[in-house]
Amino acid sequence: MEKIKTVIADDDHLVRSYLKMLSSWEQAGFEIAADVRDGEEAFEALGKTKARLLVTDLSMPLMDGIELIRKIRKTNTNLYIIVLSCHDEFEYVKEAMKEGADEYILKNTLDEKTLYDLLVSTKNKIKEKEEQRSFFAKEKPAKQVDISAKYRFFNGILAGTLKGAAREDARVHAGIQGTYQNSAVISLFLEEWEEKEERWTYLELERYCQDFLVRLQTALYELLESDSQKIETIYLGKGVFCCFLDLSDMRKSSQMQQRLTSTATSCYKICQKEQYEYKIAVSNVCIGTEAIRQAFQQARDMMKFSFYDDREILYFDVDKKAGTQLPTRAQTLLNCVDRFAWQNDKAGFLKECKEVIREFQKELTESRLVVQWLHELGRKAGITREGGERKVCHIQQLEELLKQDANEMFEISQEVIPSDVNKAVRIAAEFVLRHYKEPIGLTEAAEEAGVNSAYLSYLFQKEMKVGFSNFLLNRRMECAREMLEKTNLKVREVAEQSGFNDYHYFSKAFKKIHSVSPAEYRKRTQV
Repeated sequence: MEKIKTVIADDDHLVRSYLKMLSSWEQAGFEIAADVRDGEEAFEALGKTKARLLVTDLSMPLMDGIELIRKIRKTNTNLYIIVLSCHDEFEYVKEAMKEGADEYILKNTLDEKTLYDLLVSTKNKIKEKEEQRSFFAKEKPAKQVDISAKYRFFNGILAGTLKGAAREDARVHAGIQGTYQNSAVISLFLEEWEEKEERWTYLELERYCQDFLVRLQTALYELLESDSQKIETIYLGKGVFCCFLDLSDMRKSSQMQQRLTSTATSCYKICQKEQYEYKIAVSNVCIGTEAIRQAFQQARDMMKFSFYDDREILYFDVDKKAGTQLPTRAQTLLNCVDRFAWQNDKAGFLKECKEVIREFQKELTESRLVVQWLHELGRKAGITREGGERKVCHIQQLEELLKQDANEMFEISQEVIPSDVNKAVRIAAEFVLRHYKEPIGLTEAAEEAGVNSAYLSYLFQKEMKVGFSNFLLNRRMECAREMLEKTNLKVREVAEQSGFNDYHYFSKAFKKIHSVSPAEYRKRTQV
């Protein structure tokens, strides 16, 4: 089997020598065709060797790694590029990934095993890339496209800075077939983006989104065939992908609408195969030179309404208008929330919260106003949120968060056991306070108290005004918060020493309660 030719670029002779001596290259089916000192030599070597893989440092003389990647991607989107980086080059690595690098690895982690694992994975990705290229080559004429030029074209139009002859020149330069006199926009957006930003690194997110963009483009061509040639798909960042449809060659509005609907349906089918959930927002068919901007704004408006709408595809509705002011009932609750606290009226508070939520839904109040209202309500109720502001992605989350606020406003102190509680409840509560760091649960507490677990669960809720599971969770969470604030233990160790034997459950539960990840909580609370 033919080995995959590779070019290594690094101005450090010792690094190149070390890489060349590793046997993992041959074992994984690779061949080092050239090793060079800078970007200029690398670019020349790539042309001579017809290499399929480039491994490049970022900091090099004459032409650095960023400039090299940028120059390569203007004419070659198929070469697989791995970036060598150091710990202090994160911002540089982000720039490299943005310009088109496929992978990165820290220099100080390179050894036979890590290199071999990386190369095996790279080999599969190169094969997948070449299969996609082969598919497109058979089905339509091959053309070299400057990806960044496409992005600049649409970004310039949306910003209102690209018009007239300059617009046409930019369109031709970017290799865009459609003239976009008549247009529509379909926006696909990854749900719970902010949560993913906390769980993933920037490079992990960027890599996933770039890979999804390729899958989206390939699948649209397979599903729509020749119709896909008048669709340009761009990744705008923050988990948002836009399909710009050119409908300029159609005269009947019914044909345009049919094309738009079929494309939106295809996007939905593609998203259904992804492991993460997407929502899809669809504009109307818009006419004229300003059509792209108008259609893009319509799709953006529908993205906002996803806060209230559970449908996977949201078609533009001209009658839908976002509420730009707080409903009167929401403002009233802000002004009288302390009265509910004084009267210890938890039921009344929750009832009023439900009415406010109905008002939000009726008036389609802008989500940013809803979130601001939630934070202001917590502040006036005297609820301390060390973890900072909570994120709300959908109106359905609001009721759950308000219940959490109510628990904090009206719930008894976690460690105070009322003197008049049932003996079995007292024994169970004291058992939790002594053994919460151990793998205990309702069954163990019931055995300690000498009662049936179902009966203890009922009795505990009735007398302590909080469920047994939440009582145990709250105690463990309090311990975890203290350790995050006062120690330098790893988050996984904090979870274990607080009684959580499942790290992923701990992270999920912590964020649900505090609205930030454990790591972010530590960052905000430690001095």
